[in-house]
Amino acid sequence: MRIAISSQNFRTVTGHAGKARRFLILDETGRELQRLDLPKEQCFHEWHGADDAPHPIDGVDVLITAGAGQGFRNRLARRGIRVEATAESDPAAAVRLILEGRLPPPLPEEEHSDEHGHGHEHGHGHGHGHAHSHGPAQVRLAPPGKAQVSLSSTTRGKRMYASSIELKTPYRDFDDAVEQVKAALAAEKMGVVSDVNVQAIFKAKMDHVIPGYRILGACVAPLARRVIEADPEGGALLPCNVIVRADAAGRVFVTIMDPQAVLGLAGNAEIDRVAEEATGMLEGFKARLGG
Repeated sequence: MRIAISSQNFRTVTGHAGKARRFLILDETGRELQRLDLPKEQCFHEWHGADDAPHPIDGVDVLITAGAGQGFRNRLARRGIRVEATAESDPAAAVRLILEGRLPPPLPEEEHSDEHGHGHEHGHGHGHGHAHSHGPAQVRLAPPGKAQVSLSSTTRGKRMYASSIELKTPYRDFDDAVEQVKAALAAEKMGVVSDVNVQAIFKAKMDHVIPGYRILGACVAPLARRVIEADPEGGALLPCNVIVRADAAGRVFVTIMDPQAVLGLAGNAEIDRVAEEATGMLEGFKARLGG
């Protein structure tokens, strides 16, 4: 059995399967057999081949993704490939769970992730209108001898776009903690190009009080330039957000965007190299905070 995983970063299950250019091919044990890195014209959003025209995705039995539109599902169904969307982010775990008939459904916001402008069908001999499905996602695939299950889309999985650490260095108060985070970023040559005070905004706009919460936009100008030159739309994935937040007990946590997970959505080799460099810088940043 061959199972395809849409994975723009070759590490986690990612969504927007119709626009995806990278897929992991695994066997039923979760062992990696192959990596597909398709040219733009072979992603299904751009590909106009007939249903019987050869495509690199051919030969798989099921495709697992974080989100896909009904048009994409229909196109692959005509190629004999079943599409299953899930909130599970680990490829090997997704394979195991689908064989056990326990694959969790997708997150609600991912369920129709290709529908708006991307879920329509482009191939020869089939329609161009938007095909929408309604209601909660249903997971029905199970191997022979296994009970089939139906799960509602209320189950939420862990998202792999960021990681958090508790700030371990001494700080006087929340504002001092924020300044320490900024200093640690500067030490790794990462500038702060934006500073959103969510606590102050909520208080001013809604008279709603929350503990300290700041969103810092971290940027390395040469890396940002490489992203935009590689793909002018890549700026939508910038900057790298770093959240500094306090809890009710006064502890301070720092949440750091995963550049490889986010920039991997671009499906661009040069942007992937930028993401690797940014990840190394952020690892040094975390170490300075005691994480």
